[in-house]
Amino acid sequence: MDFDDDISEDPDYQPINENQQGVFNFSDKQITYIRGCIKNIMLPTWVDRPPVNLGEVKHGKLKAHDYLTLFTSIFPLIIPHLWWNNDEQSQEYKLFESYIHLTASTNIICSFKTSNSEAEKFSFHYTKYRESTRHLFPECHDLPNHHFAMHNEQLLKYWGPMPALSEFPGEQLNGMLQKVKTNHRICKYINDTLRIKL
Repeated sequence: MDFDDDISEDPDYQPINENQQGVFNFSDKQITYIRGCIKNIMLPTWVDRPPVNLGEVKHGKLKAHDYLTLFTSIFPLIIPHLWWNNDEQSQEYKLFESYIHLTASTNIICSFKTSNSEAEKFSFHYTKYRESTRHLFPECHDLPNHHFAMHNEQLLKYWGPMPALSEFPGEQLNGMLQKVKTNHRICKYINDTLRIKL
């Protein structure tokens, strides 16, 4: 299948179900534990700490870099404590296994180095993640992003590391520019700030 083809022709594609609701929630005890870890965990200086009041409406929606920090730096330290047990049939064990596959695929796709074997590992882990979520949450259907991510193996092999192609740095810059107070006088602001003559 060519990437430019109509997606509805793809046999893996399922349209979004408008009534789809999130079905997973951490317990209050788990949320308290996660918040404590977010507050006390030592992070590298270049990593922004996600909101300590995670799960409350007050902090608003999480940004992409918050999700990335949670899934690559914080949750790998917390989730095993919350979900690990020796009963392979338990819900927690299945959630843990699903989470491991999601984290492995996230780490591969965010890496600045790649190879064909890494691309294949991404597909293995991401496919296992999708299979596990279908069993864990049968009432939820895949979204288009889940489908698009299945093409990442080919993209990794063709383009190399994905962070170089990411829109994330541009989105961050747009976010910073949107916060600049201009009082709707952008030309004067550019002139004064950059010291150029218009």
